[in-house]
Amino acid sequence: MESVIDYFNRTYGPERKEPFTLLEMLSFAEKYANDYTSMPLLTAIASEFEINEALIFAKSRKQEIVEARQMYSLILTEQLRLKPQIIAEHLGQDRVTTRHGIIKMSDHITTEPQMRAIYVRLRDQILSGKVTLPERLIKNASSTDGQEND
Repeated sequence: MESVIDYFNRTYGPERKEPFTLLEMLSFAEKYANDYTSMPLLTAIASEFEINEALIFAKSRKQEIVEARQMYSLILTEQLRLKPQIIAEHLGQDRVTTRHGIIKMSDHITTEPQMRAIYVRLRDQILSGKVTLPERLIKNASSTDGQEND
């Protein structure tokens, strides 16, 4: 079983040359104790759809997994203006499949109140900073600025 110190160093200090000391960890915890900690978008979506976040990348046709994957793709498209090709590569899908999923989820959120509520909750959490977008894809978004989406 991993110790709290090992977990903390792995999570918050991978770029550091030296591990955090106990005093540094306590100072860090005290500084952020009253803040809401942000969670990754994948975790937030998996929670909304009540699935394991790894399943979003699985080749599955189960409705809740497909809808979670489509919601993830739609949010990445809208928030980062990523091309379906980049999202498809990230998800291990074909570009056409990803594009179809984005269109289908867009339709779902306009016709299904429950899906719309999930979308609005996730969008609001992103805008408030409680949910973070994937760093690697943010870098892709900034490098493709000015290019048209498919």
